[in-house]
Amino acid sequence: MLKLLPEIRKAIQCYNDLYPNMYIEWSETPKEIKLGKKLLNNSSIIHFNRVADGISESYSQMDIISLNSKVISAGLSGHVLYIDELQDISYDWVSKQAIPFLGSNSGVMFGTGTADNSMDSALYRYYKSSVIPDKHKYILDWEEVYDFKLDISKEHADTYKATVDAEIEEKGIKSITIQTQWYCNFNTNTDRFLTLEDMRDNNMLTEDIDSNISYFTDKETFRIGSLDPAITGDRCGFGTGISGYYDMFSWVKAKNYEVIKELDESIDPDDIINKTIQYCISNRLDYLIVDNTAGQKYLTSPLYKRMLSETKTQLVPFDYSGTKEKVKMCRYNEGLVAKQSYKLPKEEYKLQNDGFNYVLEEIPTLEKKVNQDGNYSYRAESSQTDDFAMVFFMLGYCLEYIKESIENKKEFKIGKFIHRLYYRKWTDEPDVVKNKKASWLGMY
Repeated sequence: MLKLLPEIRKAIQCYNDLYPNMYIEWSETPKEIKLGKKLLNNSSIIHFNRVADGISESYSQMDIISLNSKVISAGLSGHVLYIDELQDISYDWVSKQAIPFLGSNSGVMFGTGTADNSMDSALYRYYKSSVIPDKHKYILDWEEVYDFKLDISKEHADTYKATVDAEIEEKGIKSITIQTQWYCNFNTNTDRFLTLEDMRDNNMLTEDIDSNISYFTDKETFRIGSLDPAITGDRCGFGTGISGYYDMFSWVKAKNYEVIKELDESIDPDDIINKTIQYCISNRLDYLIVDNTAGQKYLTSPLYKRMLSETKTQLVPFDYSGTKEKVKMCRYNEGLVAKQSYKLPKEEYKLQNDGFNYVLEEIPTLEKKVNQDGNYSYRAESSQTDDFAMVFFMLGYCLEYIKESIENKKEFKIGKFIHRLYYRKWTDEPDVVKNKKASWLGMY
């Protein structure tokens, strides 16, 4: 709300600059409400008067309220509710916070946005709803928008078409981004997380294998690793890559995969730790995200002690024993794929890198199913492995999880240690931990 008010003031000023002979006057009336024992400024009523021929007349009123579930609303109700960018708003939020606004008046909601094939997306759920008649749903793809623009300005229409054509050329017409953003396709979901064809269509397989990433020294680029440990039974996998932020969204490039232990073999835990330390040092990793779920915790504590004394790599313990955190990780990776922000090595490298070959084999076997609560679950098919798929997921989620942990001041208990994460890179300078301010692009 506080961020919105200055923009509204700018919009009014812009109108007044354009129409100085019929300008708008306005005044704001803050309203305080209770949250527990505290009074919060939950509303700002803006009164508008239109001035024409020197006469100021009451024109309109706007009441900006917070729909935060922790704030007690003023009990307002309405007849019509319009929500733009509805694809980015959760269905649960709309159901609990927005729809009650219309209840007492049997009001109507209108929503617009681009396609999003997530079950959490309000626009997707409403578009797929059998309760809402098809005549109340309208798809407008970019070609129809182009025709409308032609009625206004051929110059603007052609500029718009050139933008779309360039993005289709860059990302491919079958890519998720193009299908959802420009063709408003609500049917890109399958029962698989990601097929090999999806990887090709979304320009994922573009990178060269780099057995050593220590030479990536740009201050806005982080060298990251992911470890899915196993002593017996499952494979033990390790992945490395680079990651950073662009326009507030992260990007990831996987650079190498290592098979520390093969399926159905056994290994001494110290051997896993030794190899992990070796990879951290040789690649000068800034962060290493490690599966710290239930039975894997036996390895985290001794690994953490060794990393503290022998490396400048920060350990990122990730526990996804609860389905919520795992789903969140998988959904975030889906977003990276849709934005074409997650890159893997070129497909031909599967012939010379066993770990990467397992990534390409395992990811297409992951089933994505809708649970009764409307959320997705992600799991390997019966008899299939997902060890390197988890290496893939953790590597993609690493920087975002670090950002959230720092912002929330999350503390990790590792043995007798209390561990916190910081924005800090591996450098040759003395290792002095400072709580640096978080920046979207690294450290400043």
